[in-house]
Amino acid sequence: MWRMNNGPTRGHEIRPLSSHTIAGLSRPCGETRCPRAGSRMGAKRDLTMIELFMVLVIIAILMSLLLPAVQNVRESARSVQCDNRLRQIGLAGANFHNKFRYLPSNGWGLRWSGDPDRGYGPSQPGGWVYQIANDLEMTLGQGPPANATAGADAAVLRRTEIAVSPFATVRCPSRPSPTLGAASVAVHPANYQWRQLVPKTDFAINGGTKRIENIYGPADYEQAKNDARVWIDTSDITGVSFQRSRIRYADITDGITHTYFVGEKQVFRDTYNRLHAPGYDKTCYSGDSRDVTRWAKYGPVSDQWGTMGLEFGSAHANHWSAVFCDGSVRRMTYTISFEAHYKNGNRHDAGKVDYSDPFG
Repeated sequence: MWRMNNGPTRGHEIRPLSSHTIAGLSRPCGETRCPRAGSRMGAKRDLTMIELFMVLVIIAILMSLLLPAVQNVRESARSVQCDNRLRQIGLAGANFHNKFRYLPSNGWGLRWSGDPDRGYGPSQPGGWVYQIANDLEMTLGQGPPANATAGADAAVLRRTEIAVSPFATVRCPSRPSPTLGAASVAVHPANYQWRQLVPKTDFAINGGTKRIENIYGPADYEQAKNDARVWIDTSDITGVSFQRSRIRYADITDGITHTYFVGEKQVFRDTYNRLHAPGYDKTCYSGDSRDVTRWAKYGPVSDQWGTMGLEFGSAHANHWSAVFCDGSVRRMTYTISFEAHYKNGNRHDAGKVDYSDPFG
């Protein structure tokens, strides 16, 4: 580019523009340079500490809102899985009744576990979980014991293997306890060897509205065979399964649609993994006891409360579930009326509630 010089001494003269002048003319209007660093004015600045802190606070607030929602979704899924397992148990009970014409018996007492050589019903020392295990596709006690040694009683070892076999179907996913939990050291088993860890059940069969426990049962097979005094009088029991029971659908005169079969059981949350947890320290295959039985003479209780391990209840915050004798699974609140709960637990109350129960 050229410009004309009108200086006084040299007349008209055309001189070339310098490179700096051309650069200045080509710069957009209003744009300047930083006199020291040569950078453009208005460049993007760094994030301040206050702004960063505010971003972190917003993220924390969003997380606090999202986490409870995620936990609720997970608990809802666990509750559905729990109900599905109860439904399987209900179907297994119906299959058992179709084969034997009575509901599964509940064994001999808490010192006893399943015996594969003694069939089903009153002659079986194992409780209801063991008796319907085959209908739940759980194979127990087949073949020789895995850890047999010279001089050992193979039958005892086989029963011991059964007593420590995990059984996921009788567990509630909402109860955070291990597959195998601590076993009580206070009771010596009658027909198997004691082990430190045993599988447990989160479900219990309906023992009725009168708690009559023989607790231990006979000391051994010989006493069970020859001493009738070791057996309790079960004529007043109103449940669907108890010591050496043989209850048929016809015996449930209130109707199978109105009577509990198996329900979730209450366990104090502070005793999930402790020794001597009331109703939660024996193998799930044990005979009649509070570990596998609960009674409707006590109202249902959430796991957040400490009890003696006699009640139905669950680890769910707002409900507990039960499968009825017709196979239907129903959710109930902890505030269910005592009268309704009592009637559901009694197979032949004819719609009446007996408040004069003489048993504790």
